[in-house]
Amino acid sequence: RRLAPLRGMAAGRRDMLAETLLAWLETGKSSSVASRLFIHPQTARYRLHKLQDLFGDQLDNPDARFELALVLRARHSGPQRDPGDPVAAPRSRPATRPASPSPSAASALAAAPRPRAPVSDRAYRRAPGPA
Repeated sequence: RRLAPLRGMAAGRRDMLAETLLAWLETGKSSSVASRLFIHPQTARYRLHKLQDLFGDQLDNPDARFELALVLRARHSGPQRDPGDPVAAPRSRPATRPASPSPSAASALAAAPRPRAPVSDRAYRRAPGPA
């Protein structure tokens, strides 16, 4: 019921906005939302404006914000449900870093010659100075 404004959206968009809303409810600042979601601050502000348009006064009401946070946390940690259900758990990002390459792979990468970027000879010319 609290997530009704997200109903009818494409699953990817719904999940993206739900993830943004939860991040905002937990941090309270658009800059923190951007950092947490690894997105540009302007993207975070755009999404937050979109959420304000969708949810309206609910985001100003402490009780409604509490209920939204509760529903979104349950949705985030609960089992996967029907993808058409606006309360279905969002796709989560892996919390761990990818495995580092094996020592032999790392040494092979270090030994491989790196391609050089083309450099203009203009970068090395000095500007003419006073004579």
